[in-house]
Amino acid sequence: MKTLDLKRIALLTAVVLLTLGMLGLAWRFANVIALVAVSLAVAAMARAPIEWLTGRRVPKSLAMSFTYAIGILLLSAIVWYVTPRMAVEFQSLLQNISLSYASFESAWRIGSPLQQSVLQRLPNAEQLNELLLSSDAGFVQAAMSATMNLVDIITQSLLVIVISLYWSADSLRFERLMLSMIPAAHRGRVRLTWREMEKGIGAYLRSEIAQCLLAGVVLAIGFSVMGVRYPLTRALFAAVAWLLPLVGGAVAVIPVLLFGLFINPALAVAATLFMFAVFAFMEFVVERRLYPRERYGSVLVLLVTVIMVEALGIAGLLIAPPFAAALQIALTEWLRPASAAGQTAVAAPNLADMKAKLAAAQLRLDQMEEPPPRTKNLLDRIGGLIASVEESGQLAESN
Repeated sequence: MKTLDLKRIALLTAVVLLTLGMLGLAWRFANVIALVAVSLAVAAMARAPIEWLTGRRVPKSLAMSFTYAIGILLLSAIVWYVTPRMAVEFQSLLQNISLSYASFESAWRIGSPLQQSVLQRLPNAEQLNELLLSSDAGFVQAAMSATMNLVDIITQSLLVIVISLYWSADSLRFERLMLSMIPAAHRGRVRLTWREMEKGIGAYLRSEIAQCLLAGVVLAIGFSVMGVRYPLTRALFAAVAWLLPLVGGAVAVIPVLLFGLFINPALAVAATLFMFAVFAFMEFVVERRLYPRERYGSVLVLLVTVIMVEALGIAGLLIAPPFAAALQIALTEWLRPASAAGQTAVAAPNLADMKAKLAAAQLRLDQMEEPPPRTKNLLDRIGGLIASVEESGQLAESN
């Protein structure tokens, strides 16, 4: 009895140490894990377009090249168009903020005692100018730092594309390698869970990116037509804020409404109503076509969002919805009754159908001038498995 207790204690200690070691490795290589996770997310997004093209007799290599090329060209075109215009608008915005603050300071300096008291606790106009416009501090320094890190961003983006390409090209081999470390009895369910998670996350990311791009374009055009100042900056901020779950609409609308009321109230209200209309179209038309809301529950998203924000800050808001979707898919698959698997097995094709399909595939292979060795080897293995199953069935009947 004591020996069993010691073995159990030793096993529990080993499990705890292994868990702590895995957590330590994950913390130590967090950047690498994040890079691989983003690569798998990109591959999940590209999976549906690639399968759509291959389903129309497009070779997989060509479908992959076309899908990734379209994505890279679209992203490059957006950056090429937005970056110089954003730089001009942002510099003008900073100057306008500086002038408006100077006017506000002059008015409050001769205002009521309360205004003068509040003004004493705020930075003066010269300090704000130094913060906003100086090349040694503030936003300009942050912009220069971001420019210096551009090479690192491009390098990591290329790594993401390369890893996702490898995964898309040979996902079956990677799946087999992953499943080889799992007991055979659970491999079918793990494979189904993994593919459902990949499908769900890919659909969510495609939906969010499509909404972000469409909202940004429509808002930029609408703001320009309406005469709203800094249309591209406001549209970009609103489109990115829309990615935030639960609070994205409020984060996008409130700044436009509040700042606009001090300059042109009528235009601010019109711009706000226009944003509401655009976001309603995204919520009730675009999202429901690309990613049905039934895939995840709002309560689960809320709980995961609270945990993610506590752990990762603002980045947790963006990570929470796909993580919640993956978690719900995994729980749904693993809590499914075992009888469902039995029903699936009963509905499987019988040996006669499998032998007929194998014969048809073998005939098509024999008609090729240079049959692929891998395909021939695979058909031989399938034929051997069918023969083994038939022999096992004959032995069971004889017994």
